[in-house]
Amino acid sequence: MILIAGMFLLLAVALVYRFHHRLGGRPEVTRAEAKTKDPAAELVSASGMVLKGRPGGTEWCQIAVGAHLMEGDLVQTDRTGGATIRYSNGNTVTIQENTIVAVRSAGDGNMDISAPAAEDMSVSADSRKGIGASSMSGGAEDKAAVAAFNQARANEPGPFIRLDRIVQFGRILELVGTVEAGSRLLVNNEIVDVAGDGSFKHFTDPFPSFVEKASLAMKVTDLAGRSSVVEAVHDFNPHRGKS
Repeated sequence: MILIAGMFLLLAVALVYRFHHRLGGRPEVTRAEAKTKDPAAELVSASGMVLKGRPGGTEWCQIAVGAHLMEGDLVQTDRTGGATIRYSNGNTVTIQENTIVAVRSAGDGNMDISAPAAEDMSVSADSRKGIGASSMSGGAEDKAAVAAFNQARANEPGPFIRLDRIVQFGRILELVGTVEAGSRLLVNNEIVDVAGDGSFKHFTDPFPSFVEKASLAMKVTDLAGRSSVVEAVHDFNPHRGKS
C-alpha cells in the first residue's frame, strides 16, 4: 500500500511540475515567435528600380518606399539609382547603384554586399538596365513571341504598338517596344512608363512558378481615345517536349 501511495504521489508531483512549466514557458515562446516576425528594417528612400528577394530564390519583386524588410531579405538596386533602408534601432544603410545588400537584424553595419559580376552579364546593356543579371536566372530573349506579336498586329486596326523584345529574368519579363507618342499602356493592368517619344521598357511583376506560359495583355490607348487590347504569350520553357 505504501509503495502504491508513493507512486501516485510521484505522478501527481510530475503532473503539477509539467503544468506549471507550460504556463511559465508559454509567454517566452510567444514573445520569441512574435519577435522573429517583426520587420528588421524599412525602405525609406528609393530611386530607379529596387527589388527584393530571398537567398537561393529565383523570384524578385519590385518594392517601394515604406516596404518592410525581414532579416535575410536581399535588396537590389539597378544601374540608375539607389536606396536607403532604416533598421528598427534607427541605424540607416545607403545602398549604391547596381548593388545587392542582405538585411541583417542588428543593423550594425555588418552587411553582406555584392555587385553583379560583369562576366555574368551576357545580355545587352539595354536589357540589363534595371536588373542585375547575376541575381536572375535566365536572360534569354523570346524572339519567337515578339515576331508573332508584331506579325499579328500588322493587319489589325487600332492604336500603334510594336514589341522589340521580351527578355526573361527568372520569373520576371522585360518588355521593350514602342507606341504612338502620348499613348497610355497597361500590361496585365500594370501601368507602363512610356517615354515622350513613345518608347517603353517595362519589368513585369514576377509570375508564379507554376505558370508555364505567361499571357501578356497589353492595353494601349492613343491620344484620340482609341483603345485596343492585344496579347503576347511567353513560354517559360520553350524546349518543352523537345529531345
